Amino acid sequence: MNISIISFSARGYELSENLAHTLSNTNGKAKYHVTWERCRPGKLHNWTCENFSRDALIFIGSCGIAVRAIAPFVKSKVSDPAVIVMDERGKYCISLLSGHIGGANRLVRILAELTGAEPVITTATDLNNLFSVDEWASSQGMKIINPGNIVKTADKILNGETIFLKSLVPVGGPVPPNVEYYYSKPFSPDYMEKNDEAKGSVKEDPDVLVSWKTCPGKDILHIVPPVLVMGVGCRKGTSEMKIQEAFYKACIKENIQPESLSMVCSIDLKKNEAGLINFCSSHGLTLTCYSSQDLSKVHGNFPSSKFVSETTGVDNVCQRSAALACGSSHSIIMEKTVIDGITLSFGIKPMEFSFDYQ
Repeated sequence: MNISIISFSARGYELSENLAHTLSNTNGKAKYHVTWERCRPGKLHNWTCENFSRDALIFIGSCGIAVRAIAPFVKSKVSDPAVIVMDERGKYCISLLSGHIGGANRLVRILAELTGAEPVITTATDLNNLFSVDEWASSQGMKIINPGNIVKTADKILNGETIFLKSLVPVGGPVPPNVEYYYSKPFSPDYMEKNDEAKGSVKEDPDVLVSWKTCPGKDILHIVPPVLVMGVGCRKGTSEMKIQEAFYKACIKENIQPESLSMVCSIDLKKNEAGLINFCSSHGLTLTCYSSQDLSKVHGNFPSSKFVSETTGVDNVCQRSAALACGSSHSIIMEKTVIDGITLSFGIKPMEFSFDYQ
């Protein structure tokens, strides 16, 4: 997590320095990369502009200063960073913006635990100790496709109603109160399992759908898990634009949500391929490459090409690399497909998700 801290006094700067060192040395799943500085006269707007693309901003000062600083840059609860305010004595730690999706509430709890500050969190689900579906999704690295449906789902929980959550990925941990959870096994489309209980009647349209597939209903809160693996084979010099176009055409063909992409892989002969590298970078990913020997060892039935074998040393690059990344050829959801001269294959990588996110 990339965090920027700004302070406005000598005492505030000392606190920001302590916070930076403490967060940077914290052991846990999250890794914190922290920068800090004392605001120079007349430079707050520039600092906010330069840092608003980071994951979190911490203002050591008054809420008023923070509100005025961020106001010109606030756009959407899906894209805005977490914004936190602490007083210079470290007495209060306030979640000001993007408490759920941006992770401000979680970061406030961490900071409060590290410093002894009193956490100030005002979101209704947190105040009532209820499940927050958007904070949960964010904590699992998932993306919310239609955030306008968050309020409807949260209102049902706040009103004591039960929401129905259907998922194509298994979610561990205790199921929260007011949540009815079903795991629909993706490779057995007619099978549906109710967590820890006997199978019962299943609503056709859930309130929340966790799936890498496109969502069939406009009123369903659609959450996309980062599980899609794309194996690629392409000619030397293939442009990023061509790969982007092929990827989106394949997603449309297979009814796959592009936001689910979490890994791109190929043969090591492509490790310096500019188009592939730039494609990965545009999706916030790095290219994973395998040797022809490793690809040849993958078990399964793969479409074979004599030309590819003579050129690369293995009969199939895209589908074998996707299967290797996923751990099994049984995880392939789109076999080798040729789109505009580019070969693509999609697979679903097993990931661990949990309802225990606090």
